[in-house]
Amino acid sequence: MGEIRGDSIGDGCPWHTRAWCFQERVLSPRTLVFTGGTVYWACRSAMWHETREGEPDGHNVTNQSRTAVSNWRNFPLKRHPWPDLRQYFDLVEGYNRRNLTFESDAVNAFTAITTVMSNSFPGGFLFGIPVFLFDIGMLWTRASPLTRRNGFPSWSWLGWAGDVRLLYEYAEAWNPRFSYNHAEANIRPLVNWYSTHRDTNSRQLIDNSYHLYGTCEQNPNFRTPAGWIKTWDEEDNRHAFYHENLPQVKFKFPIPLFPAITDDQTRLSTPHLKFVAESCTLVLGRHAFEWTSIGCLEVDLYDPQGHWAGILESPFKCKDDYVRGSPCELIAISQGYAKELVVGFRPLVEMEKRKELKKSKIYEFYNILWVEYAAGVAHRKALGRVWKDAWKRQNVKTIEVVLG
Repeated sequence: MGEIRGDSIGDGCPWHTRAWCFQERVLSPRTLVFTGGTVYWACRSAMWHETREGEPDGHNVTNQSRTAVSNWRNFPLKRHPWPDLRQYFDLVEGYNRRNLTFESDAVNAFTAITTVMSNSFPGGFLFGIPVFLFDIGMLWTRASPLTRRNGFPSWSWLGWAGDVRLLYEYAEAWNPRFSYNHAEANIRPLVNWYSTHRDTNSRQLIDNSYHLYGTCEQNPNFRTPAGWIKTWDEEDNRHAFYHENLPQVKFKFPIPLFPAITDDQTRLSTPHLKFVAESCTLVLGRHAFEWTSIGCLEVDLYDPQGHWAGILESPFKCKDDYVRGSPCELIAISQGYAKELVVGFRPLVEMEKRKELKKSKIYEFYNILWVEYAAGVAHRKALGRVWKDAWKRQNVKTIEVVLG
């Protein structure tokens, strides 16, 4: 049972803003809250308040009372036996907007959540990024302007304070269950990621193997794993899979279930990733600055000949870092495509904005990082996408990267 102390009830409670309280609120099945000179009890189905006369068994926790109790989803962690990337990044978003007295606690105040979710994510987590889905986890972006958090790598959301999120389309790129979507997105690896052991300084390959499962049936030697049942689904006109322990859940392909708990890899690793990647230099375009609804900048990228090439999702509100015509070094970390499934629903902003893409039903791109170097180590400055056709026209080179 979690015990939380605060000064008042409602969205203004100080404990709603404290990062350390987040995992207590998410993981505790029962919570005793001391606040505003009073006390109340909340569990997953009911709430009792000493100043409110209610039913003998308490009153149901309705949506309205949930909002009064917490400005984050009440008891949101219902662990699934499969890697649920959307749920994980929902938790990241709720946590990272909160305040820490000591920024160095950013890992510790979230470790209880990663420990619980390691039951579902093969390989656990490395600096808050799920190992099994490392490519996709690296595509986190901002939901508000961010500030750099010292002591953590720039490539991890832990290295930035503020609202972070994973685009819905990227989360859906890994969704092993059947669902109806207006658009389709797909992510595939471009690099082999290596972490560095803190004690031995040895390189260790990150098991970023999510992509092998979605294409398993294309392998002529594929055999349905033990415990799985393969059937033909008439509604979706494709094969579906059921696990004997989850007969009510329809999967698009067999996936790892019920893996052993893996210790968090963060304490064993340095903040440096090592990999070989393609790189090129583009420039910040004219008319590049566009205020978004979240108060950040979206910056167009152009090639040296003046042709539109892609977009950056700036984590900053300040325009000083984006001087038009300035070169920026980009490294490609994964490849992907987005496809319109319902007419008029185009999942990525540049598919709507750019005349180069408006007539295309499928947008192929590279996910890129804009990096800056300090003492030979690259640091993430912004995430973006470059149109595949534009990337292929550039003077692309292959480089060894140390990303910190």
